Amino acid sequence: MSEPEQPVIEYPCPWSYRLIGRQALEVRAAVATILGLKRYVLNNANTSSGGKYRSFELALIVDSETERLSLFARLADHADIIFVL
Repeated sequence: MSEPEQPVIEYPCPWSYRLIGRQALEVRAAVATILGLKRYVLNNANTSSGGKYRSFELALIVDSETERLSLFARLADHADIIFVL
């Protein structure tokens, strides 16, 4: 069985990440620290039924695949962000 082909993405392009964390303020601070002066929109998405976890949608323009993957890794590595999709 052959591997599926990767989609062709033309940069710069809009991109979004789904972030999951525990505290809204900490997630927002983490995103601000990681993105610095880059323009972005961070919206609340959902809260778990028990209220322990919150998800957010982070939307921005990425300039390259390298930047897209680097942002993913930096977000995923931050202590206040539990999961990135």
